[in-house]
Amino acid sequence: MNEENKVVYLIDYIKKNKHVKTLTKLDIPLDLSVPSPHLYSRMIAFGVDILTIGLIKTSLHATYAYFISEFFTPLNEAQQASLINGNMVLHSTIFMLIYWTYFLYTSYILEGKTLGKMAMGLRVINEQFITNQDEKHYQPTLHSSLKRALGYLFCYMSFGTFFIFNFSSEDKRGLPDYLSSTRTVSDHWLNKMLEQKIFHEEEVQIEIESLDILKAA
Repeated sequence: MNEENKVVYLIDYIKKNKHVKTLTKLDIPLDLSVPSPHLYSRMIAFGVDILTIGLIKTSLHATYAYFISEFFTPLNEAQQASLINGNMVLHSTIFMLIYWTYFLYTSYILEGKTLGKMAMGLRVINEQFITNQDEKHYQPTLHSSLKRALGYLFCYMSFGTFFIFNFSSEDKRGLPDYLSSTRTVSDHWLNKMLEQKIFHEEEVQIEIESLDILKAA
């Protein structure tokens, strides 16, 4: 063998069923390992979501009012108004039901994309996708979506007090995030992270020193 032209033929090792020692996967780059909290964008997104929920509630109320006025004609205006307006407890319960259903639906069916998050280029993903490099599924599960919607409901029932988690926690995650083990990230970050994981999955790094160069050649 020419010492000045040492060549390792990996195929020789494969054919002889020899063990080839590989290195561990590279760590995730620093700019991807800790995604930005996007607190300001999340606040705007939540405002859009609240407006959307309010519009849904208003539309349902208008539809109900039309139904009463059209099909309960024997009742006088005062009686119809009483049925339409109901009481505050009923209206609050309906609003909370719409509120909870909205966040459950968008988290699970729309895979973490509320209307507000769509507008701001954000998405909810499972925290496991960040902490576990081998995890490829980022969409929230039904179980985590239920917990996340419940977290939003707790924030609403606390008159917004529990939203303080978004500002006081070290990673700027809110109560719904902690309850459901989820996190809000940007679409740009997610695409970069998916590319990084695909690259690591396809990449194989071999420790050259583990190969017997002389025998292989």
